[in-house]
Amino acid sequence: MGYFSGPTIVKSGLVLALDAGSTRSYPGSGGIWYDLSGNGNDAIVESSVSFGSTYGGGLTTLNNVSNTNQKIYGTFSLSSANYTWEIWYTNNGSQGGDASGFGVTDSSGVSSNGYRANSGSSVQQWVGGSLTVGQTISTSSSPKQVVLRRSGTTFTSFSNGVLIDTDTAASTSGTFVNYSMNYNGGTSSNNGWNGTYYVVRMYNRALSDAEILQNYNQTNSRFI
Repeated sequence: MGYFSGPTIVKSGLVLALDAGSTRSYPGSGGIWYDLSGNGNDAIVESSVSFGSTYGGGLTTLNNVSNTNQKIYGTFSLSSANYTWEIWYTNNGSQGGDASGFGVTDSSGVSSNGYRANSGSSVQQWVGGSLTVGQTISTSSSPKQVVLRRSGTTFTSFSNGVLIDTDTAASTSGTFVNYSMNYNGGTSSNNGWNGTYYVVRMYNRALSDAEILQNYNQTNSRFI
């Protein structure tokens, strides 16, 4: 059973909904992770990404993405001014240096916003292509929700429904056109994300704190 369509998942503004626990979204094999939001923002799953049934289903990437087809990615149209980016994932072990985990970029590859793994057991937020301060999120083998919300020039980070950081970045204009998971952010062959993705959601607006907590409470029942 998938957990995208629970009765209390926030639907307003939802433009991307990937759920590896739903066979409608990922049937267990193949190169497409289907978008359940109805917007057709399907993700491409490269050939070395593996599927496992733990926690209802997840897609695992490794940390040598430069040469082994370990990425999950897609395209869409999203205003860069206001959005909410939510991912449920696990950290599966040692990370490869300055590895990019998951995020969104504009057509030129700049103004990137998302989270990247460091070489330890945490992820770090970046906004506008630069790491912010005070935003490291510890990870574990248990699935975790992380959320990056943008409202104008204000970026807020959440971990398991709880606000953990607020940052300000210069205003950008235009449209984000790419999203990626396990994008190689460095030059080394091991600069990738060693982890499993379960649920990915993107909204074309800034969700409220209460809505982010609502999604956490609804989805977390899958992982406990």
